[in-house]
Amino acid sequence: MASALFSRHGRRRLVGFLLQVRAVVYWIAGIPILLVPEVTLEVRLLGLFAIVAATSLPFLTRATGRYTGVRLSAVIDILAAYFIWLFFPSAGGISLLLTIWAVASVVFMASDRAAQRTVIGAIVIEISKISLLLVAPSASWIGELAEMSRPGEIGLVLARAGAIVGGYLVFRSIDRYALRLNAAAESGSERYRRLMDTAPTAFLVIVDGHVTYRNAAAEALLDHAGTGVLGSRFEDLICEEQRDYVQDDLERAQERLEAVDLSDIRMKTTSGRTRWVDLSMNVVDYGYDIAVQVAVIDRSDLREAEDRLERTEVDFRSFFERIPVALYRSAPDGTILAVNDALVEMFGATSKD
Repeated sequence: MASALFSRHGRRRLVGFLLQVRAVVYWIAGIPILLVPEVTLEVRLLGLFAIVAATSLPFLTRATGRYTGVRLSAVIDILAAYFIWLFFPSAGGISLLLTIWAVASVVFMASDRAAQRTVIGAIVIEISKISLLLVAPSASWIGELAEMSRPGEIGLVLARAGAIVGGYLVFRSIDRYALRLNAAAESGSERYRRLMDTAPTAFLVIVDGHVTYRNAAAEALLDHAGTGVLGSRFEDLICEEQRDYVQDDLERAQERLEAVDLSDIRMKTTSGRTRWVDLSMNVVDYGYDIAVQVAVIDRSDLREAEDRLERTEVDFRSFFERIPVALYRSAPDGTILAVNDALVEMFGATSKD
């Protein structure tokens, strides 16, 4: 099982970035060494080939889909750390950091089995250094290493092995903790999604202007059955007269990460009916994208009731003015508020005032 710190897509992107950084570091560190005057042409060519292989092979294996490139790069880094220690013992700190980096990369970027095998391999290589330290005095080709073949260096090798094991345990503990947090977050996300699915309020999730989620209430509101609304542009659901206005507020919610509320918006349905709605837009985390969650509150019935009330009031005023019977309206204290033409004519007044 891969690390819980990153999702599959995010891990692949991060691996690609880290492999690029790793390649740059190898070239920056390797070229100055190859340009040292004392280095022979054969060694330079061999070193150049080693750098090219060390930086390109992880990319090639990653491109084939067989590996993510992390495991191979970790093996290469551990071997590079070994040869740094072998030929430049004074740079032991750098070789240790390189080994710990390799262990950390497989713990966080690869599977548990790959991490365990990498750590075991690193420990075996570290322990094998003890035999080199024991034979170093009689091996002139080892060079600088012969000067370090004292008992203290064996203890240092064991300490390095302990540091590698300790680093692995620390990294693994962090990863396990992240796994628990991720499991809790996924559980919460699943509960939240179930709540959204069954909510009586219509909800849409908009990513890059397109609808990527809708609940059952949204389907019923927009008369879209099944997946009809998914993938459509949100602005296409808005009546043309208000489309630019709503789109500007949608972008404002996404760019400024603030809630935006809109009232009296007209949305189109597949049946041709216009829905009067209120929109509440909020930015939410939706995987690797910034999404806008839109709560759609149907106000059509209220709007129709208001329209009917307004029409009734207009009809009443028309009836009040045209009826031949003298009528007036007054306040509770007796103040006359309105009179009709029949009353004005009856009293012989020239105006209603």
